[in-house]
Amino acid sequence: MDSHQPFRSCIACHRKRPKNQLLRIVRTPAGKLEVDLEQRKAGRGAYLCFAQACFEQAVKRRAVTRHLKISPPADFLQLLLKNLARQSRTVKPQTY
Repeated sequence: MDSHQPFRSCIACHRKRPKNQLLRIVRTPAGKLEVDLEQRKAGRGAYLCFAQACFEQAVKRRAVTRHLKISPPADFLQLLLKNLARQSRTVKPQTY
């Protein structure tokens, strides 16, 4: 059986990557922003590369606000940055 690997685009650099190589940010139905490490939470999602440059570009361009239709509080951005740093060490880049 063929296992399909879904691709998603980073909200900062717009590069398409396998979904498991991106961090998912979700706006829950309750209207809260969360980092979705399992990539299964209900709500509107946006994906971000693990690169520091992509995080900075997303903040500068207000990409989270534009894609998820909600302004992230400053403490959420700090949480996001910590998760990006942690996850970038555990995810192995794939060649495709």
